[in-house]
Amino acid sequence: MILSFKVSNHLSINDEQELSFIASNLKDDFRPIQEVGNPTKFNVLPAVLLYGSNASGKTNIVKSLSRMMGEIKNSHVRRDPDSDISRRAFKLDIECEKKPTTFEIEFLFEGIRHSYGFTFNNKEHLSEWLYWFPQGKPSKLFERDRSEVSYGRSLKGRNKTIADLTRVNSLYLSTAAQNGHKQLGPIAAYLSNIKLKTQITVDASSFIDSEEISLDKRTINFLEKINTGVCAFQKKASKVNEKTKILSLGFMKLMSENFDDFPTDIEDIPDSQNTIKLGHKSKNGEIIYFDLDVESAGTRRLLHILGPVFEALDGGNAIIIDEIDASLHTNACELIFAMFNDKKINKNGAQLIATTHDTNLLKSDFIRRDQIWFTQKSKVGTTKLYPLTDIYTKKQDNIEKGYLQGRYGALPFEGLVLDEIREAFDSKV
Repeated sequence: MILSFKVSNHLSINDEQELSFIASNLKDDFRPIQEVGNPTKFNVLPAVLLYGSNASGKTNIVKSLSRMMGEIKNSHVRRDPDSDISRRAFKLDIECEKKPTTFEIEFLFEGIRHSYGFTFNNKEHLSEWLYWFPQGKPSKLFERDRSEVSYGRSLKGRNKTIADLTRVNSLYLSTAAQNGHKQLGPIAAYLSNIKLKTQITVDASSFIDSEEISLDKRTINFLEKINTGVCAFQKKASKVNEKTKILSLGFMKLMSENFDDFPTDIEDIPDSQNTIKLGHKSKNGEIIYFDLDVESAGTRRLLHILGPVFEALDGGNAIIIDEIDASLHTNACELIFAMFNDKKINKNGAQLIATTHDTNLLKSDFIRRDQIWFTQKSKVGTTKLYPLTDIYTKKQDNIEKGYLQGRYGALPFEGLVLDEIREAFDSKV
């Protein structure tokens, strides 16, 4: 489980910002807290919501976490030995291009607290570290200073061999995972298994042969319970013509060459592909199957989201959903959030990080005050991340009303701006 995540000098984030999953000592009636850890116990939140105005940096916070995971997964296997590290330092301060970017995550792995992080510039990884806390105190597994790596007594395996294989533009943890390190490989696999879902609009063609679309009974049950009318599904194989295969292969290779987090292992396009249809019950009880392009945008997006959601719940992993409310009703979003907070459903310690503009969720009975976070952009364009618990509130407060009144910040503007907009229209030449 994730305990906290820190990032600095990336996208709109300049100074270090921290997202914490450690629960506060609130007296709220609802307690979706997981008490885990050995030997130290942690009250860990299974879900958090990020609010903020457009361009305030909500997405940049979650993309930072995803970028960290992508670097762990891909830096050794996918990056050419002599290539630069694609980095997006904070651009509104020219000094930031000279400063390193830093990612750090604290998490529980096999019940023990770990702390992992690294710094890098455009050319190389400058430092990297992994500590664990088997007795409640930090103990080094490894530390890296550019090309020099030192090890703690607890780290067993071919450590020096891994160091010799590690390039300046790849991570030691990534190299260890790719070369079968028995102790570090599972840690890297756990971290790189955190998934980010950013697609807001989902057209029917994106479901063709998608491995992420898990149409099991739970998905159909979810759609049925929220009254989409869906009660069944079917997959149908169809032949892929040669022109489509050539275009698809070219596109995938182009994306793979230019984006670090794009899937690898692109070798061929299959001769056939599966398409999905959803079943609706007719007046006489017969199930009629519809193509996805006639289903609602919300239904398609739920198909896109629910597979990874159930996979995370089954495996005890974390999932990030950007703009969870896009095309979805408040009650559908609330139900997804509630599944992570429900101890009978979330038995394995899965976690959800979601960004949203839906203020109705702020009055949900399934959300605690310490699960609510805000992003606000400063006058110089930097993102500030802070929890609702930094502001004095009471459990009986109307959090939605307080937010819309500007009590907690993170709004696109304060006061009335219509007059100023009207003046701009009046002055138009």
